[in-house]
Amino acid sequence: MSAAERALAVRELWITHERLDDEVIAINLETGVYYAMVGSAADIWSAFQPSGTVDRAVEILAERYDTSTASIRDDVVSFVKRLEDAGLLVTADGDLGTKDLPARASNGPWAVPELEEYHDMADLVLLDPIHQVDESGWPHLPEPPT
Repeated sequence: MSAAERALAVRELWITHERLDDEVIAINLETGVYYAMVGSAADIWSAFQPSGTVDRAVEILAERYDTSTASIRDDVVSFVKRLEDAGLLVTADGDLGTKDLPARASNGPWAVPELEEYHDMADLVLLDPIHQVDESGWPHLPEPPT
């Protein structure tokens, strides 16, 4: 299986995220770093909800932005690599399927996706252990990632 066919998903126990219109905010509860993704970056993130592959994301985004898969593939691959390097996406057990992307009034032209990273509140996020729990709730901490 090629890297583009490998299923990826949000690292759910350690990442909290929310999409509001054309923007996604994600917080890594393990590091306290939070991320902002707008436009094409938010759409790439959403293409991995609940999981997906790079190939499928490229197909969805090419259709959404009315462009060719060849013209956006490198941007998507690079951005997904950044998401993996940041610990936001991990290999999934299987491709659970991608939900439809949220509707927008205008898709506009394709823009190179950007991952904005903020460290200024990391200490505050790390001080609040209530978010760092497993499915059984407080005070049970999840197993550290491997």
